[in-house]
Amino acid sequence: MKKFFGLLITLVFLGLLYFAGMTFFRTHFLPRTKINDVSVAFRSADTASERISSAPVVITLKERAKDGSEAEETITLEPEANTSFRYDCSDLLTQQDPKMWLPSFFREKTYTCNKIYGSYDLAALKRSVHALNCLQSANAEAPKDAYLALEGQELFLREATAGNLLKEDVLTEAVKTFASAYLNGSGEDALDLTPYYEKAAVQADDPALQQQFQDMQGLLGKKIQLNISDSLRQDLQKDVFFDWLLFADNAFTVNEEKVQEYARSIADKYSVSDYEYISSSGLTKRLSEAVLATEDTLVDAPWVYESRKKVEVSISQQTLWYYENDEVVFSSPIVSGDVPTGCSTPTGTYYVQRKVSPNTLRGSDYVEYVGYWIGWDNAGGHLLGFHDASWRSEFGGDIYLIDGSHGCINMPTDKAGQLYAAVEIGTPVYIYN
Repeated sequence: MKKFFGLLITLVFLGLLYFAGMTFFRTHFLPRTKINDVSVAFRSADTASERISSAPVVITLKERAKDGSEAEETITLEPEANTSFRYDCSDLLTQQDPKMWLPSFFREKTYTCNKIYGSYDLAALKRSVHALNCLQSANAEAPKDAYLALEGQELFLREATAGNLLKEDVLTEAVKTFASAYLNGSGEDALDLTPYYEKAAVQADDPALQQQFQDMQGLLGKKIQLNISDSLRQDLQKDVFFDWLLFADNAFTVNEEKVQEYARSIADKYSVSDYEYISSSGLTKRLSEAVLATEDTLVDAPWVYESRKKVEVSISQQTLWYYENDEVVFSSPIVSGDVPTGCSTPTGTYYVQRKVSPNTLRGSDYVEYVGYWIGWDNAGGHLLGFHDASWRSEFGGDIYLIDGSHGCINMPTDKAGQLYAAVEIGTPVYIYN
């Protein structure tokens, strides 16, 4: 019987002890409890708050490193002068279970107190932000716009890349806002920087880029057919016209030299004579337009039914151009007829009528010997023409307004010889102001 009463007393004592422990730990932290790495076991919320008040206030920044991996760094907030931060652990006390006070002697429990009050030193915060690794240029990767990539003969739309570039002013404002919320007890202790990275200006779903992608796919997928004559058409293979394209900055341009080379080969192969031929320059223009078209295109070869050679002269520019197949072969400065004496060179359409090398030019008050003479107009009873003028040291400019010719076109000797060798009887000559 005594044993029974002894056991009963022991159980009652233990029950009272356990109940007392539960009562105590409703207002105190359990054994082996830490807040912010500071032991607060057996302490009330107020004393625990005071005990951890010396702990630094640290904000963790969750970042994306240059290589795309996750990274972290911290900013330690400093209180305003002559103040300190005040912690409030009361909410943490409600999270523990007082009934578990006895087992808590054998296991550690840790908490983080995010309920902090006070004002931070703004200047110190700005200095801390400025020193962050994530703002150093060596650690930053700028975002890249979505773009079009040509691989072989296939076009791809590549996604924009995010990078991890931050602007210091933007990050400073974000940290200020975050710190204010944190110190008012309504924030977290970790700031995710994802929303603050510089974004690419052009994303893959950009309507203009999408349209450009579709147009360029059409450009690569189209067919070009060359209509050489009523009885002759030929398809341009994709390998041929693809070789005429240059790709840069999300766009195609034309390699004019390669198109010209092809156009000349067509003109050389199918032209009939010097007065019935395909204009290589005209064909170059039409093919250049066709290769950039986004739909199937039929290109008509531009046939010309006149001399493939011609000479053009601009009086106002004092320049001569010699053409073959509508392409300038060479040009030359000139001196035309003397304006003050009424000997201006006439304008109009003429044809080469005579070629003499060398020749003697005679007038009422002059006799001149020239190496090359190309006559093109019977004016006033004598033939005007192109010829060298060894007595002149300069050509072009305004010479014709003060010291022009008797109506002929004066040229440097080498250019006159070049023109003499190129033209033939019947070559058109076009002279205009």
